[in-house]
Amino acid sequence: MGKLAVIIAFSLYILKLAAEGDLTVYIHPRYVAFTVTMALVSLAISLSILIMNRRKHFALRLTRPSILTALCLVVLVLAFVLPPRPLMSSAVEQKSNNARVGGLSSGKLVTSSSAGTCREEAAGIELPLTTIDGWLTAFYACDVDGGFNGHRITLEGFVYDPRGQLVSDNIFQLSRFFVSCCAVDASPIGLYVDEPNWRDEHPADSWVRVEGALEMRQFGADKKMYVIKDAHITPIPEPDDPYEYMR
Repeated sequence: MGKLAVIIAFSLYILKLAAEGDLTVYIHPRYVAFTVTMALVSLAISLSILIMNRRKHFALRLTRPSILTALCLVVLVLAFVLPPRPLMSSAVEQKSNNARVGGLSSGKLVTSSSAGTCREEAAGIELPLTTIDGWLTAFYACDVDGGFNGHRITLEGFVYDPRGQLVSDNIFQLSRFFVSCCAVDASPIGLYVDEPNWRDEHPADSWVRVEGALEMRQFGADKKMYVIKDAHITPIPEPDDPYEYMR
């Protein structure tokens, strides 16, 4: 009975999230229909078992649930009560090994000394780009050192304090999470923003729109990353889709 109760509660929770439009806090939008269908199937099967047992006059034994079953039920009760929240700064720190920031990942460097700018046809880039992941991909496609310098961009994300990352106190990270399948595999992505005294107006985890110009800068002895400078920063509400998704 306890396991059946967990399945029913979990199915109802998924349907609740779907009805309220919050299921994408946990999974990629392309899997919403499949997940809802599976929840309906699980709910139907579980209720059928209860009805069949009742018709056959089987007594439902109310035994003490196992520790695991009880724990699952407690978690589900809390899930029903507490509002779903997207991944934010605390998750950035936990997933820092998979982070992509400023065009670098796993130590990749843009090292070409050629002068000039990145040409759309040469790099296979379609501008304008409106996502952080789109720009990070463009940075990797460009083999010209500083090829996007001076290019003005507009992006939205939440504020993350990158203390301990060998950056100036004037810099914060404009961040989002990139989701391939679900929140479990989400990886933090971002661009640095140069804004003096940003902590006074834009606390960590607040959502902002940043408009500014790109500039590649040296960080330490062996890192070059793009930074958004001369930024105009506007506070915005949390978007309906807080993540960026694999297409």
